[in-house]
Amino acid sequence: MTTAAMATLSESDSRTFVEERGIVVSAWGTARGPEEAAELATLIGLPVALKLSSENIVHKSERRFVRLNLTSVAEITQAGIDLLAAVDPQDGQVEILVTSMIEGNREFIAGLFFDDHFGPCV
Repeated sequence: MTTAAMATLSESDSRTFVEERGIVVSAWGTARGPEEAAELATLIGLPVALKLSSENIVHKSERRFVRLNLTSVAEITQAGIDLLAAVDPQDGQVEILVTSMIEGNREFIAGLFFDDHFGPCV
């Protein structure tokens, strides 16, 4: 295995990475604040999910950095306020990721790295 440091991508960077490789993801965008998140949500279409996105935030659900099934501008704005209020300095620069809601009970997470002997690995 390579000894180079491995970085964690923010969710927005991860989504961009897989989209650039032809993998379809839910409609999404990022916002700097709650009002911008609400505007973006109306463009994406309700209901939406809000998540804090940062390369320093890996386990969003465990830290309660996810709000699901938001159906109004008021709910989205308040969720954005609440999420940003919970940020700690070690979270680094954060943005609010707004994405369309997709119902289901499965989640897919993939780790990618480069092995010196085998090359790119999933």
